[in-house]
Amino acid sequence: MSMRDVYVTVRGNATSDAHVTNNQSEPTVMVRIAVNRRYYDKGTDDFKDAATPDFFNIYGTKALGRNMLRSVKKGDPVIATGRLSYSEWTWEDGSEGRSMQVRADAVGHDLVFGTTHMTRAQRHDDPPVDVTTGEVFPDGQHSLVRPLGGVVGDDGDDAPAVTQPEGSSDGAGPEEDESRQLAGQGAGGADAPF
Repeated sequence: MSMRDVYVTVRGNATSDAHVTNNQSEPTVMVRIAVNRRYYDKGTDDFKDAATPDFFNIYGTKALGRNMLRSVKKGDPVIATGRLSYSEWTWEDGSEGRSMQVRADAVGHDLVFGTTHMTRAQRHDDPPVDVTTGEVFPDGQHSLVRPLGGVVGDDGDDAPAVTQPEGSSDGAGPEEDESRQLAGQGAGGADAPF
């Protein structure tokens, strides 16, 4: 960390799902957030929203990037902290572009606006583990995904099956099924780029 680095904490709403971008020297996940500024108007003796929001591109790499990819969806209230940077460029048509960017150290849901459920991500070099007993599968023979209901085993042979108790729910909607089923395949899933 340099003395000239500016560290910020930004709160806003995701304008899209987090996605992989390859504009960096390493695989990177990016999510753009809109920050609605509020100010005090003495004339009305009340707080008002600014006419237009500020936009920040939030970048994460390695484990943070993998977890952002699985967790941050369009519309989610997000809080991010990291190193602030600013870039300018000129498009082919001569128009100029500008961007505020945060190279994130941490990203999470803003709990002022709701609750979330944390699932500890499995490291890529960790052996597959039965999520109900904590037992490590021998020689990596079995890979177990987190169940959403019913019996789950990935290869159809004698893999230990895990069931979710009747009537229990972790609050996952159908749109989250795919990402939650990747829990046993490392933090970013089997096809994560990093």
